[in-house]
Amino acid sequence: MSEVHRYTVVQMLSEEGGRISYEPHGPDIVMAWAYDELRAEIAGLKTGYEAYERVNAELKAENEALRKRIDDLSPFKGAPMTGPDTKCLACGGYHYGLGGLPCPVIRVTAQAELPETRSGQIGAALGQGEQS
Repeated sequence: MSEVHRYTVVQMLSEEGGRISYEPHGPDIVMAWAYDELRAEIAGLKTGYEAYERVNAELKAENEALRKRIDDLSPFKGAPMTGPDTKCLACGGYHYGLGGLPCPVIRVTAQAELPETRSGQIGAALGQGEQS
């Protein structure tokens, strides 16, 4: 940013036997060339900001158009949120768009609650098999 020097008007005053002192008074003044440079810099910043605002608005509009296009091209557009093909066989809930992935509701620790796990049948079958 430009540096602008302010100058204060000074008047010479005579006191007691011709002694001269300088006492600043009055309004601050700025050199004309410094003022012109500052005005030009401000105008340039305003122009840059207006360009930024214009580009930002264009990018937001493009972003919205792309989001709408993605929504229009989605294979799930118009598909029901619930239906026999989206019902989870593990928990009975509806998980839209999982496509064969494991149920997000069932935890791995839930397997410990199965009857065959609690009774030790799985562990016994794995650990006490016939050895040859």
